[in-house]
Amino acid sequence: MRRQRQLRRLAVTGGWRWIVTLVASAVVGVLLATGGCASLLGIPSEISEQEGGVGSDSSSDGRPSLTDQSSPPADQVSPKLDAGPDALAVDAADAAGPTCDVTKNFGTPVLIASLSTPDHESLARLTDDQLTVFFEAVRLPSSDAGSDSGVDGSAPHHLYTATRATQDAPFGPVTLVPGVGGADEDRAPSVTSDLLTIFFSRRTFDDDSIDIYKAERSSVTDPFDTGSAIANLDVPTDSEITPFVRGDGTEIWFAAIRPPSTTADIQLATFAVNTGYAVTTPTNVNTGFADETHPVISRDGLALYFASNRFGGIKGNNTNIWIATRTSTSADFGTPKQLNATGINTAANEEPSWISPFGCRLYFTSNRAGGAGRSDLYLAIRPM
Repeated sequence: MRRQRQLRRLAVTGGWRWIVTLVASAVVGVLLATGGCASLLGIPSEISEQEGGVGSDSSSDGRPSLTDQSSPPADQVSPKLDAGPDALAVDAADAAGPTCDVTKNFGTPVLIASLSTPDHESLARLTDDQLTVFFEAVRLPSSDAGSDSGVDGSAPHHLYTATRATQDAPFGPVTLVPGVGGADEDRAPSVTSDLLTIFFSRRTFDDDSIDIYKAERSSVTDPFDTGSAIANLDVPTDSEITPFVRGDGTEIWFAAIRPPSTTADIQLATFAVNTGYAVTTPTNVNTGFADETHPVISRDGLALYFASNRFGGIKGNNTNIWIATRTSTSADFGTPKQLNATGINTAANEEPSWISPFGCRLYFTSNRAGGAGRSDLYLAIRPM
């Protein structure tokens, strides 16, 4: 029960994470021939040389503490957007090809003001055209807005969505996701590339378990059905959180506590027609003593972003964004390194949520000071 409360707390404030670097095959061929793959990913310029290890900020059993989730002082804050609702230098054709220099670091993050309130927002996942967003949020009564209520699960989290006409416009009104939004406590929405299936974590109030569900619809104009648990992932004694689907949903990356481990580890569920989802553990990603959550995998499967409170972060008991890369989808990941782009990781909590198809835009969640509420949505953009 104590661990369930910690997981619910992690969802909002610090632990409940991808650079997508897909390019045209002709460009890849040139890069492979010239040894330029690392430059394409932009990895050397945006990750720290600090590798994950045992932390000094730890509990009595040697694990990093999960209890200090307070916001940092104002001097630990990245500048927030104040030039209008979403006054961003927008990549108008990012879905068609890279419109940035992927070897450069992300720019200074900005608050997504049109989605941020005094309440709690996190885990924004967008469609490839970046015109529709799905995210989780707590909407509190006006008397509690901006308070700590709901951080520990005392107020339910639900799935919300919003749209905009163009990529350079602020998002319009926020509504519950039709069909699934508001039924139980739902978190971490992730939609397949055809937009017909949504995966999410659900805590049912009858048994307090947290499992991965999926809901489907016949067309993008229809509501989703109410959703059902994924049988192969529904382990009664475990908790499964923060699902992220790659492409058509044949891969689900998620975090779970699997006994005898007492920490959250990243898992991969791969779908096969005759057997359903089979779960494996990616090599070199998990520490076994810290929490690894919020996995976000790139479209080509070669870069994995995630949140961790492992040693080497800015503040050992809060989560920062880390990255692990590999040379092919059949290869092991290398040692994770901390994302080192300016202003993304702070002494607060950060978790990645989505990256545009060619890696020009990183969306993430943070509870840093200077936002609109206790947990807010941010965006960092690579320059040209």
